[in-house]
This record gives sequence, structure tokens and C-alpha cells, in this order.
Amino acid sequence: MVARVDQVLREELHLADGLAAPNVYVLDPCCGTGSHLIEVLNRIAETLREKGGDALTAQEVKRAAMERVFGFEIPPAPFIVTHLQIGLLLQSLERSAQADRQFLDPGDEVRAHPADRAVGCGVRITAQELAEEDP
Repeated sequence: MVARVDQVLREELHLADGLAAPNVYVLDPCCGTGSHLIEVLNRIAETLREKGGDALTAQEVKRAAMERVFGFEIPPAPFIVTHLQIGLLLQSLERSAQADRQFLDPGDEVRAHPADRAVGCGVRITAQELAEEDP
């Protein structure tokens, strides 16, 4: 379903970035454990990677999750799972971006970027915590 919506946005509404377009908002009124929202964020990340924005993908997906991808759920348990899943997705995107940041030293030895050592293992589950991480 997410792929079809992305396709319609691109082909029929002529939004080249589909779900990744900054003027597209997503609302899941019964988000359950967040499967649909996770797929939307994965589609946004995929589109951004295809555009060659690897370095900024994690930040842009985080911004989309905070500002234009919304989900509602009445029972608290599935809503907490949604928060957890989104936090894990954002964390994995950040780790992926850090792993991509490799550089060559003058001796042509490949080594990890120093920022790669500072990978946290905490899961961010609130938008406020995510916003506080922005530089």
C-alpha cells in the first residue's frame, strides 16, 4: 500500500519525491504497532538514498518522523511499540550513516571516522528527545 501511494504521488500528482516530498503529510489514525508508519519512513529513506543524500538521510527521516508522519492509537501498549519501532529505525539509519563515513588517511589506510566510536545504544521514543538531538 505504501509503494502504491508513493507511485500515485509521483505519477498522478507529479511529486517527483513521492512520500519524501516535504509537502506530503501522512496520518495513520489507527497506527497499532506502527507497521504502516515504519514502511512510510523506510520509503522516505529509500527515496533520499536514491537521490544521493546518504549523509543527510538519517536527519531528513528524523525530521519527517517529527514533523509530517503522524499516528494515533487509543490503547497505550501498541502506541509504545510504535514509538519503540520508530526509535529503532532512526537509530539504525544513524548507524548506517556513520558506517558510510569512512575516509582514507595519508597512508591510504582505511579507518573508521572518529564519530563512529560514539554510537549510543539508547532508543529515543519521544519527539522532544529527538528534537533535542538536532544540532
